[in-house]
Amino acid sequence: MWVDFTRRNDPACREAHEHFVNCLQKKTTPRVLCFWTKTPNKVALFYEKEIKHLQDKGCLVLCQTTLNLSGYSRLEPNIAPDDGRLDRLIEILGGPEYIRARFDPIIFGFTTPRMFEEHCRYISGYGITRTNVNFLVPSYKDVRMALEWAGIPVIEPTLERQIRTLETIVEIASKYGVQVAACAETSAFVGKVPGLLPARCSDPDWAASLRPDLKGVIKGRPSRKGCGCVYSDDWGIYRNRGGWKCPHQCVYCYAK
Repeated sequence: MWVDFTRRNDPACREAHEHFVNCLQKKTTPRVLCFWTKTPNKVALFYEKEIKHLQDKGCLVLCQTTLNLSGYSRLEPNIAPDDGRLDRLIEILGGPEYIRARFDPIIFGFTTPRMFEEHCRYISGYGITRTNVNFLVPSYKDVRMALEWAGIPVIEPTLERQIRTLETIVEIASKYGVQVAACAETSAFVGKVPGLLPARCSDPDWAASLRPDLKGVIKGRPSRKGCGCVYSDDWGIYRNRGGWKCPHQCVYCYAK
């Protein structure tokens, strides 16, 4: 079983930690557990004890971390610069290969190549060699309205512009030894943009490369069209279903 914690709201807060401890007491220990966060340093602070407990029980613990950095501070006002530090989490997990980065979302008219280059420079400095990118989907709930309220008009890019953007991203990443993978919303461009890897965030090959005994064990269907992930359980809960309020409240997020 592969468990995510959590795609629904960031785990780096007290309420999330309490929920996670409760899950550990009530649920079966997963074979793989992946944290999803924008604040990896806080995950290290909140979850060190629980991560070591899971590792002692044979669970492979991974992390996907979105690091949009200073260029996105206007849209991510609750994320402090030190929140993106990776050194402690890398030490706890066992190395940078247990972490994959994300640059998400790409917002046309706002995101620049310089922002992505800062991202690549930062993660490569920690030894992280893979990042996932994704385009904004303004049709999600009130995303378009929220961005326009913040003074950022949503631009609907042409197909050609999307391809050029991804080509630029792959070229920048290659200078830093970073591979770029699609997420579901960009998966249609795999094969059209040289060097863009398929959408596989919850990637069984990643798990097997770190734990050969998991090869062929982690299986299941993708969660949505264009997604190549294995099926995963998510221990998180949206706020309107009784979960916690995400501490970040990013302007572009549909799950606020």
